[in-house]
Amino acid sequence: MAIGRTFEEAFGKAMRPLEDGHQGICAGGKEGADKLSDDELAQAVATPTEHRIFFVVEALRRGWDIARIHAICGIDPWYLNRINDMVQVQESIRGLRVEDIDAEIPAIWMQCATRQQISKGFTLKPLTSSVKVVLVNAPDTLRSVVLTLPRMTDALYIASGKTEPFGEALEKQVEVGRAGAEFNIFPMARQTAAWKLGFKVRFPNSEADGYMMLREGVAAGQTIDLEIDFSKLEEEFTYDVASRVAAYGEQGGELTKGEFFPVLPGDDKFRDANPYYNVYVLKDRRWQTVEVCNALCSDSPNHHEEIWNDWDNSKKLRDTMCYALFTHDFADAVRVKVEKRSGFSRVAVRPSAYGITTKESASSNTVEFTLPAYEKRKVSVEFDGDRYHNLFLMPSRPDTRKPAVSGGNVSYYGPGEHTEGIIVLTEGQTLYVDEGAVLYPQNIQVRGNGVTIAGRGVISGEKMRHWGEEFSNADVMIDVQGNKHEAGSKALR
Repeated sequence: MAIGRTFEEAFGKAMRPLEDGHQGICAGGKEGADKLSDDELAQAVATPTEHRIFFVVEALRRGWDIARIHAICGIDPWYLNRINDMVQVQESIRGLRVEDIDAEIPAIWMQCATRQQISKGFTLKPLTSSVKVVLVNAPDTLRSVVLTLPRMTDALYIASGKTEPFGEALEKQVEVGRAGAEFNIFPMARQTAAWKLGFKVRFPNSEADGYMMLREGVAAGQTIDLEIDFSKLEEEFTYDVASRVAAYGEQGGELTKGEFFPVLPGDDKFRDANPYYNVYVLKDRRWQTVEVCNALCSDSPNHHEEIWNDWDNSKKLRDTMCYALFTHDFADAVRVKVEKRSGFSRVAVRPSAYGITTKESASSNTVEFTLPAYEKRKVSVEFDGDRYHNLFLMPSRPDTRKPAVSGGNVSYYGPGEHTEGIIVLTEGQTLYVDEGAVLYPQNIQVRGNGVTIAGRGVISGEKMRHWGEEFSNADVMIDVQGNKHEAGSKALR
């Protein structure tokens, strides 16, 4: 039993202490009324049970006419109208959740209190959070920055004063212009878990994605201060992002910083194509992706007997190392970024005699370094001391001796994959595998002098025949016969 000055007050009081999982008439419970079809809901409204009132509430939420509900259940329309008033108040407050999670919402403060508590004074508590975005030295060409906030709650429950996901937690996107912005959000679900703040930097004819990992979610009464500094964009083609989460009006909170670099459409061809690494090279003042390839390797001295016949790696004893080939004129030192997609704690670039220093960015799982000169271009990048899953960088200068592809003595393979049978090269012939090409031959037979095999591509034995049970056998990739190495002769080069 409950007593109140109005039916709504008395009814609300009566429903709150049911101790069956409900938070008043509009939240909680296990009936699953929102998942019923209209026919199933009508049957539930018609059946007199202790839970029927919650099915009536769901029918009102769906917009059923009072007359229709009265005809099904027989409850007096006066009472149905009073209950409908309560439902509509709730829907009006949490109306943003379904219609548009990206829409603006006001700052909401609330406190549930008795008349006695009110007479003594009480403090309103915030139910929303806020985001403040400042863009520093934004270039004139910048159109906007689009933020993506995950795990957004979208339902405000009046009875409990809580915000929760109505269904699954949603992503909220907000577009911020060059002047910056400040806006309100509902708090995040799972506020103690790390989360990814995504941002998209938009220019007139392109856009570039980035993200920052933050340690904890945003709770009610907290502000995300986000500063994006474009001061280095013109010279270094990078920008800095700093983020801090703190309570309203406070300056505390851990500062998270990161350096990011836009990769424009057309320059991102190989991004995420390799499961282990992304490699970016600064060319023509743009960060451009480079293809990363895999190769099997092993510590064969330790597993020699076991791997001898395991050519298909069915025993999983071989490891995957990676390599990247690219061309650069090396007129100046070359800046490179390597992203280890699974993250890392430490990194080394070898040979250590080159003295290459690194700059790590935990926010983007990248390490940046400079190849100082053409003579010091071939390096091994090793993460967390793991030399069997390393990355080899093997750049070259553009080939100034590239032959005319239409020449009768030239077998040319351009960018792309090429699977061939036996390739026979006779005297004076050239096999040229261009940059971006991968050639899978059954066998290359060199028969004569003056044969040239060149290019900036890859000749791979991955698809060559292997056989044998006790021992592993395979075709020879390049079989050279009749090629003299006498002084003054033109042998294979």
